[in-house]
Amino acid sequence: MTDFVFNRKTYKPGEPIFREGDIGKVMYYVKQGKVKIWRGTEANPNVLGYVEEGSISGEMAVIAGAPRMAHA
Repeated sequence: MTDFVFNRKTYKPGEPIFREGDIGKVMYYVKQGKVKIWRGTEANPNVLGYVEEGSISGEMAVIAGAPRMAHA
């Protein structure tokens, strides 16, 4: 069985949480605010959606053991 460790971190608006292609070693719980999920470049982002308060993000890369599929 895997033990879960929770670390609290605050991100500023626009600060990257993870980038497409990063190795997925952690998932994130959004306690406050919302997180934009997007692909492409910063100059031409393709917004896939938003992760709202009370939701998790980044779990698929952790579960699949694969690189991140988008930026957050």
